[in-house]
This record gives sequence, structure tokens and C-alpha cells, in this order.
Amino acid sequence: MKDMINDKILQLATAQESMIDVAISIDQWEQSQLMLEKSAFETMNTADTILNLSKEGKLLVDKLQHQFFEGMKHVDSENAGQVRELFGHLEKLFQLVLEKAQSANETAHNLEMEVATQREIGENMQQSVNCISDSVEAAVACAEFILAEI
Repeated sequence: MKDMINDKILQLATAQESMIDVAISIDQWEQSQLMLEKSAFETMNTADTILNLSKEGKLLVDKLQHQFFEGMKHVDSENAGQVRELFGHLEKLFQLVLEKAQSANETAHNLEMEVATQREIGENMQQSVNCISDSVEAAVACAEFILAEI
């Protein structure tokens, strides 16, 4: 009986060591998670800024184009055509930048939501590991008590 209890205590001790390893891994994962959260937040802020600047740029091009052609009513049609073409290219460029900024912004916000979900999953894992660790420690204490009584 003592040998069997000793074997069980050794198994439980091995489980305790494994739980320590798991706890260390979770701590490392949490540090990585914090860095990911920080990066996701910075990415989201940058994407928001790029989106806002793109919208402002597009509005400024539209305003500049309107102002320019209001003042150019007396300019010859060839020069006006060239300027219209340049404004058209500039407008298309800002539209592309705006579309890419919207895409990056959406991706950044999705990333932030996934990071928050992962934070919850990590907290649940930590709670589970703590519960298992407490149970293993209680089982070791119980087995040692039984061994001492025999």
C-alpha cells in the first residue's frame, strides 16, 4: 500500500512540475499578448489617422478643383483640359488611397476585437490552470497525509 501511495505521490509531483511549466508558458503568452494588444491599438490609431487624412485630402482636392475652375473661366480650353486631366488623376489617386485606408482601418478594428477575445481566452486558461494546480496540490497533501498515517 505504501509503495502504491509513493508512486501516486511521484505522479502527482510530476503533475505539479508540469503545472509549473504550463504556468510559465501562460505567463510568456500573456506578455506576448500584451505586446500584441499594444501593436493592435497603435495600428488601429494609425489606420484611423490615415483614413481621416485621406478623407481630408479628397475633400481638399475637390475644393481646389472647384476653386480653380471657378477662377479659370477665361483660360483657353487646351490648358483647362490638361488641368482637368491632372485633377482627375489626383482625384483617382486619393480615391485609391481612401479605399486602402478604409480596408486597413477595418482590418485594424477586426484585429483589436480578436485581441480582446484572445485576452478573455487567456484569462479563462489561467483560471483553469489555477484550479488544476490547486487540485493537484490538494491531492499531494492528501496522499502525504495518508502515507504518514500508514
